[in-house]
Amino acid sequence: MILGLVGMMTAPLYALDIAATAGELGKQLETLRATGDTRVKLTGSVNSDELLLLRQLPRTVRELDLSALTVTDGLLPEGMIMSTAVTSVALPATGELTIGQMAFADTDLQSIAIPASVRKIGDYAFASCPELTKVSIPQAVVLGTGVFKDCAKLTSVTLWPDIHDIPAMTFDGCKSLDMAIPATVNTIGDEAFRGTAMTVANLDNVVSVGKYAFADVPTLQEISMSSTSGITLGEGAFFNNELQANIPRWEGAVNDGVFAQNHGTIDWIVDSETIGAGAFANNSKASEITLGENVREIRKHAFRNMTALTAVHVNELGANVPAVDPEAFSGLEDDDNNYPITLTVASGTKADWASDPVWGRFKIKDDSTQTGILDFDGDVKIDIKRMGADVKVTSDHEIESVSVYDLAGLKMMEANPGTESYTVSDIAGQGVIVVKVQSGGRSKIVKLM
Repeated sequence: MILGLVGMMTAPLYALDIAATAGELGKQLETLRATGDTRVKLTGSVNSDELLLLRQLPRTVRELDLSALTVTDGLLPEGMIMSTAVTSVALPATGELTIGQMAFADTDLQSIAIPASVRKIGDYAFASCPELTKVSIPQAVVLGTGVFKDCAKLTSVTLWPDIHDIPAMTFDGCKSLDMAIPATVNTIGDEAFRGTAMTVANLDNVVSVGKYAFADVPTLQEISMSSTSGITLGEGAFFNNELQANIPRWEGAVNDGVFAQNHGTIDWIVDSETIGAGAFANNSKASEITLGENVREIRKHAFRNMTALTAVHVNELGANVPAVDPEAFSGLEDDDNNYPITLTVASGTKADWASDPVWGRFKIKDDSTQTGILDFDGDVKIDIKRMGADVKVTSDHEIESVSVYDLAGLKMMEANPGTESYTVSDIAGQGVIVVKVQSGGRSKIVKLM
């Protein structure tokens, strides 16, 4: 009998169960501090002040089960288990709960499922959890700032079906995260996806993107959106990326530094009234810029140090020469303080551009590439440009067909893109061609030299 008792006493314990009574958890503090168990389960009733005692959990505790606990004031307090070694937490399943600021920050949590009892998650609640890989929030909650900031291993995120807002810094620094932005999202806060591994930014229903929201995302390949005219981009929204895929003709506001420090090979088509300071600065690969008919002002350093830039197309502007800051193209001057860049202008407008103190420093070329235009596109905006070995076609409607003919009328190719942007490749050496585009029930035929 005695030997049996000794055996029971020396057997390892793995779980500590504490049935708490409101106001009495403190009396079991020493038990919590001294436990060598890997799992702690709290039941009964406590308040938020008592829950702060959990910050003193020893690092042997890896699992914390609060699922059957009642929190009388509905708050999991600020910093509740911050910097402990807990890897697994089951949150209270009943009541209406708020998770306080940094409540689970800097822990070893590997996953977290937010139950229906939670109504609000405070700022940085799960920030800097280096082992967190999976997050599930299946029902609507109010998210604070930076809730999952700097969770470097986070790869799986499930959000509720009708989420509208991604707050500031929600996934900032989650460098393994490549998630699909829910189609219901309308606003994306400052730095919300900064430093992630996003490959596609789906902004189809988004109306506002905050400052540096997608900055420092080296994997970002594509921006998807239904329209560029109804979206507001904050400063540096896509700063320091390597965008490679085509993006839509840009008609919305281009604020300061929005696409600065991009190193992709996109040849940009910009149709914004104002192009902000440093908007495209330090792009080392883009070779061509096309300015649309609505451009009226280009601010300081907008195209600074775009060292691969060889051509700027302003055909659509006609004689409407936009105001341009003297330093808009800074860093691109040659030894004579001119720009070794071809400026292609609409036929008959060369004198208008040459008289401008900035534009006059470019190598101005009358547009002889578009002749004999048959334009039936009406209120449908169809743009057809020959850029080196390619022809780029954009429209504000779905492009139904693109056909290319030689001057003898022989059809060289035909495509049915079903998108708003399409590139005809590998036409180098073809000489004069005729391009016909059908979009939005309208047609446009252009002869290109």
